[in-house]
Amino acid sequence: MSRWIASGIWSADIANEFVDNGLTPDQVIVASRSILKSNGNPYDAPQQWDSGCPIYHCCNNNDATPIINEFLKLNELAH
Repeated sequence: MSRWIASGIWSADIANEFVDNGLTPDQVIVASRSILKSNGNPYDAPQQWDSGCPIYHCCNNNDATPIINEFLKLNELAH
């Protein structure tokens, strides 16, 4: 659990959702950073994500879908 908390994931339900979809804390971080980079202007992040952070947003809204989808997209591009 400490790796999830260190990654900024404070919701056990969201951590379980990530695990159920095969993601590690490090992969969640990579996908979150990719989301922020792909959105272009970093000043837009606070309007798109709670506190400007996709991880915090997922925990706050109890929906891991944005990061899971980004992870799947990154995996597709790698193959």
